[in-house]
Amino acid sequence: MERHALATLTAFVAALSLLIGAVPAGAAFELRWPDARSAAMVGCDPGLLADPTVGAGLPGEGSADGSTPRWSVRLSGGQLFGLPEARGAGVLAARSLGSGAIAVEISTLGSTLYSERQVAVIAARRATPDLVVGVGVRALGIAAAGVDDLWSVGLDVGFRRRILGRLVLAARFENINAPTIGGSPVSRSAHLLAGFSLDVLAIEVSVVAEPGFPVSTSLGLEAVASDWLRLRAGVGTEPGRLGAGVGIGKERPAGGSLAPVVDVGWQWHPELGVSTFVSVSFRR
Repeated sequence: MERHALATLTAFVAALSLLIGAVPAGAAFELRWPDARSAAMVGCDPGLLADPTVGAGLPGEGSADGSTPRWSVRLSGGQLFGLPEARGAGVLAARSLGSGAIAVEISTLGSTLYSERQVAVIAARRATPDLVVGVGVRALGIAAAGVDDLWSVGLDVGFRRRILGRLVLAARFENINAPTIGGSPVSRSAHLLAGFSLDVLAIEVSVVAEPGFPVSTSLGLEAVASDWLRLRAGVGTEPGRLGAGVGIGKERPAGGSLAPVVDVGWQWHPELGVSTFVSVSFRR
């Protein structure tokens, strides 16, 4: 492995070690609402492997036909374990700007009894031909029946590094500023990913570390069945989960087409049951 790649990996592991030992686990915001593609692969986040804005195309990151989207919009929704009280939804809008990209993400999880809301502004920039770095600021809010809403602000950082063409290392460190809400610490976590892509198959490994909890790992696969169909599956630990899903539509249509991509994903927990996720994306 090249020397600069080894340095990247060393910094990657060191930052994870510092984060794990930093603070006790928080009781809120332990789940960032996923899109259906990530959910089907049980936490493996192909969007983060593309760039930290999870959706905006950056210069040099076009599809095989040479097209690069200037902007993208993704709408997501679903329900955890068949519970109406655990419904979630999110919208992400991203725009490429020169050598970088900016995105706005809004999500909610819960019901009128209790809900968690997040509003994020994320910026990413290509530092070198193989390295993209990003930073995000999130407003974190809790709402519950009969009490005033509570808010805090979290800071995230991320990077994506391509090594030897087809191998990618990526990371996202959430709430590095140790925010609190209602006197309690907000959950801090590190999301580490490694991906290897072939023409018709992507293999991705994810590790999520959060203080006070066992390290969670997952393995996700995505197979390209045709230009319009992708098949996905995943398996995860801590908690144990199985995932599956499909993607229908061209991911980056050429010629300015606004044809949507529809992704559907499912996760199965041996004790809690099935969760369902749906996303619709537009890119141009």
